[in-house]
Amino acid sequence: MPTGAELVLAAGAADPNVECAVFRDAVKKTFGQDFEPIATPGSCYFVEPQHRLQIETGATANGGAPGQWLADPNKTYKDHRQTSFSGNPGVTFRSTDDHEFSLYVSPLGNLDSRGHVRLTITPERERGIDDWDRSKTVTAVDVAKAHAVMKLAMATHFRTTR
Repeated sequence: MPTGAELVLAAGAADPNVECAVFRDAVKKTFGQDFEPIATPGSCYFVEPQHRLQIETGATANGGAPGQWLADPNKTYKDHRQTSFSGNPGVTFRSTDDHEFSLYVSPLGNLDSRGHVRLTITPERERGIDDWDRSKTVTAVDVAKAHAVMKLAMATHFRTTR
């Protein structure tokens, strides 16, 4: 019998609108009402009119287990940390250029279980701005907000006992 988490992950794998729904309220509450979801195959992106920050989210049975990002055998990322979100084990890490910050969580209670809930934030060139600092990195404030979004999304949609 699938758990609630397994059902949500399966639905997210089949429909990116489900991935958006898992994060919609948490993103708007934490980053602001201007962030709107855009569902694409395999992901949901939240953007605001100025396009200063892109938030990519997902909740899917497809893709790897969160522990794969913790292991990172090719050293593609840095600052790997194992943590938990609303009692669910997770991993956080940054791109080597500090341009992306990601969180991957297992709502199944095991970092080695396939399927995950994820969020990646990336600063982007603001719409209408030609002179943009390409070395812009994710801020500590946005990292804290990403943690808050993940905690809220996990507490809201993955509370069921395993």
